[in-house]
Amino acid sequence: MPKRGKQQEERKRDRSTGAPASGGERQQEEQERQSDIAARAIVLQLLRDDREEWWTPAELGQELSDLDAAVVDGELVRLEMEGVVLRSTDRRMKASARARCLDALGLVAV
Repeated sequence: MPKRGKQQEERKRDRSTGAPASGGERQQEEQERQSDIAARAIVLQLLRDDREEWWTPAELGQELSDLDAAVVDGELVRLEMEGVVLRSTDRRMKASARARCLDALGLVAV
């Protein structure tokens, strides 16, 4: 079996018993994957330097239109709670100084 296929198959197995992962576990893994993708996409968009620093929800939604809106909203809340995203009283958002510092150090990459 090719290495990539073998790794995918191993991920499908229950980590504690080695048995194939259940449908619920696969669904949970897919939700986590979608959340990770959304979080990365949000941060990368907010760190862009080819536009203004503050984003409206509509602007960000337009850029991330290929992602599930509910997942994006959930990740925005999480990233805000973790200090990665800042929101203004009028709901605009931007990357925090912490996130910008990590980006300037080259620690944020595509």
